[in-house]
Amino acid sequence: MPYLSGKETVKELRRALSNPNIQSDPLRYRNSVLKVIRAMSQGVDVSDLFSEMVKACATVDVVQKKLVYVFLCCYAHLNPELSLLVVNTLRKDCLDPNPMVRSLALRSMTNLR
Repeated sequence: MPYLSGKETVKELRRALSNPNIQSDPLRYRNSVLKVIRAMSQGVDVSDLFSEMVKACATVDVVQKKLVYVFLCCYAHLNPELSLLVVNTLRKDCLDPNPMVRSLALRSMTNLR
């Protein structure tokens, strides 16, 4: 991805996350989520993508869940209304048979503000 300003990066990431062709391919969708986390770690304000990342939370891919949970824990205090939507998903994940998913959900739920 070429260098873009913060707002252009957020627009490009939103476009990628809401693209139905990308959403239908799990690997491409995970790469889009990874780009969001990468931009976040580089200091770009990606808090506007909170609703798209909440949607990305509903997946069976453990790697994608972990990436989304990192994002949600970081930006939950900026979007308290949308954070309430995540709690239901986290509660469902606490009942998952996979212990990795359960631990990620519990850790993320305790880190929400």
